[in-house]
Amino acid sequence: MSAGRLCPTVAEVRRWIAAAEEAGETADGDRLLELRGILGDALAQAHQYAEAEELLVEVLVERERRYGPDDHRTQVARGNLSRCVRQAGRPAEALAIAEALLADRRRVLGPEHPSTLDAVGHVAHALCALGRYGEAVALFTEQGEARARVLGNDHWSTVQSRDNALAVRARSREDDPEELLEALRQAAQDAVDRFGLLDEGAMAARGHLTDQLVRMGRWEDALVGLEILAADREVVLGPAHPMTLTTLRTRLGVLDALGRHQDLRVALGEFAARCDLGGDTDPTSTTVWNRWRLFELSLQFRATESVDDLVALASPLIHLWQDAVAVFEPGAAVRTQIEECCERLLTDEVLDTWEDRGGSWDRPIA
Repeated sequence: MSAGRLCPTVAEVRRWIAAAEEAGETADGDRLLELRGILGDALAQAHQYAEAEELLVEVLVERERRYGPDDHRTQVARGNLSRCVRQAGRPAEALAIAEALLADRRRVLGPEHPSTLDAVGHVAHALCALGRYGEAVALFTEQGEARARVLGNDHWSTVQSRDNALAVRARSREDDPEELLEALRQAAQDAVDRFGLLDEGAMAARGHLTDQLVRMGRWEDALVGLEILAADREVVLGPAHPMTLTTLRTRLGVLDALGRHQDLRVALGEFAARCDLGGDTDPTSTTVWNRWRLFELSLQFRATESVDDLVALASPLIHLWQDAVAVFEPGAAVRTQIEECCERLLTDEVLDTWEDRGGSWDRPIA
């Protein structure tokens, strides 16, 4: 789901901070604190969650000290922290932050202030991440109706609320898929017509449409949409941006479903190169998903019949599992899939052989 227009890149914000420091801004000045908040949000949007969360917490604490808990700047910091925590894979914690923020926004600003309605979105996104789709749809719908009254029916935020409500309905799989497909197609076209093909909200709406095509098994149509969307996201965001990679990751699954194995083999190599280009060091939910998808799909091109074949897979699979444990809670889909793969491939004989050849790990797979 779309959470807003493009924020500046991490590199851009770091340049702004350096320029502010060169211009004489001090650490206790408001401008540098503002820029640190922007940097934390940019880091989160780049899926560098550990560094982002640390910085966003620092900014929140400092804003609360300087301006008080009800100041708009403090509340914005709380919203950014909620989004970061949710995207990092801790939706229950994010929901608690978002609900407290919404209560304060309603108390201080009233129920239909634009900032209050932004806080409604934080709660709805967290509910969706928890699988509470009906509640999320209701809140996105409420948000969209209020935004239409306050901002206008054609405002960018109003359009995004409606699109988010549709996207959550699609994820719940409770509505007629054909009707939802047509609604998502119309929403995507509407966003493109209003804001342009390369607007982030329009690209998010196009992504929701391709997601529905995938759910319905419309593989050829999905592939066309994904390839165009991936190219557009590369232009706007860059080849290794998390959203570009997410689109390409979905494309891998569609190629596999179509049985286009030669194309898939080439796409896997290209995808791996782009993941390396991202330069991530600490694992995030997105990088673990990407690595797992690469590993899972590449198995069909690798021998897995002998102990030696499986020993060669042990190191990358164990490292992948350890990173999944670090970033996903027990029961999360990707973590469960990786654990099941470990149980299937890494027998006692394989692990004993791997350790005899120098392999080591901190804890057994449970």
